Amino acid sequence: MFLPSRVTLSWSILISFWMGGRPATSFVVPAAKTLEKSTAIKLHGAASSSSSGSSSSSNNNPTQAATLEGSSARVIRLRKQLQSIWEEQNDKCPVLLSGSRGSGKEELADEIVSNLPAWQTVEVHKLRLDEGMDYTDTILGTLNHPGLLDDLADRENATVVVNGFMSEHVESRDELDRRDELRRTYARLLSGKFLSVHSNTTKPFLPRVIGTTRQTKEYFNEILKEYDEAPRITFVKVPSFETRSADIKDIAQSKVFELESQFDLQNVTLSKTSVRRLLDHSWLGGEDELDEEMSKALTLLKREKRWIPFTSSVLESRHMFKNTSGEVRIRLLEVPFVRQILTSPWLFGKTLRYIVSPIFVLFLAVLFLGPQSREESAALTVFWAGWWPGIMLVFPFLGRIWCSVCPFMAWGDIAQELSVGLGVNLRKWPKWAEKHGNAFAFWLFFLILM
Repeated sequence: MFLPSRVTLSWSILISFWMGGRPATSFVVPAAKTLEKSTAIKLHGAASSSSSGSSSSSNNNPTQAATLEGSSARVIRLRKQLQSIWEEQNDKCPVLLSGSRGSGKEELADEIVSNLPAWQTVEVHKLRLDEGMDYTDTILGTLNHPGLLDDLADRENATVVVNGFMSEHVESRDELDRRDELRRTYARLLSGKFLSVHSNTTKPFLPRVIGTTRQTKEYFNEILKEYDEAPRITFVKVPSFETRSADIKDIAQSKVFELESQFDLQNVTLSKTSVRRLLDHSWLGGEDELDEEMSKALTLLKREKRWIPFTSSVLESRHMFKNTSGEVRIRLLEVPFVRQILTSPWLFGKTLRYIVSPIFVLFLAVLFLGPQSREESAALTVFWAGWWPGIMLVFPFLGRIWCSVCPFMAWGDIAQELSVGLGVNLRKWPKWAEKHGNAFAFWLFFLILM
């Protein structure tokens, strides 16, 4: 099926203008304070950790968490949110950190606790729901015995850190039921209440709750609606590592400072070439992957210094993404002329603006003003029988390589620049587009092809 050329033009213009942008802000947060009172005791294989009454320092490093390093708009906004939490010295509002796996939200939860007023951290307890799956009765209690939550419920000078589920995998119906029960209990703890299995009543939960999760704020609100509860919760969105390329250098350097003492090294820095390799990496494994790569790089540097004592304390490109047995990953971007070609502004940026965009306009003009039947219009045949099916066939093998030369993106950027130049305030994406936009676009293209 082939649509008329004028319909083709309408769809092309619609897609070209389907873009959006967001402004940046700036904020500076002072160095974090140290946690004065916190002890940890494993409960049944790390289902929870709790204070035993004695006090010991758990953080002697006055520097802030590595996840908070950087100067991008996302991390500035994140630091601003945390600062507002710390400024409210008499507030016990629950805090919920939401982010993808490897975003560093668990590290941020510890950072928040370390900056809370001393009267809220007389006791600090940690609960990991993934590990707590095997100890549901210990945490929630039974009809015959009170649970851990019953024991903690009246401790108003305590803080409970709850790390949500990291995996959705379950192996039985029983596990699924226990996971759902723990999630509902987690949501109700954020409202300052919980259902005591032992007493079969809803009881207040006085400790302050600092939680981490991969779920959205709306997910918890839906659960709490079932109990007619609408608590005040400070929701913090933690950006993923994939979206923080501008901060990777600062985060990596902070990680090196944290790890170097374990390898008997001092004042280790990153060279320009090593930073370039870090920026080229996708970091799908997030903070854990970065920790692993920095540890491997420091291991190799320690070996070099053992054989050549005067080796400088600088991590070079040769140390990056190389396992400890010496096997190296081949990266084409390390080849100078390849990198020069791929980073040339003419390859994508200027080519899109000055070559692809005018050709696209010319092509659409031919479609719009020329013959409207396939038999008479070669452009129409190329557009519907070649271009669109070609994109669908190429995607499984080369991914989104088409996006690198897509005229829709080029004209979307041009449309934004023209709009801003005329004084138009660009609006944010609607929530439905963020949630269902990908599926909508896919089926829209599918219907066009059909």
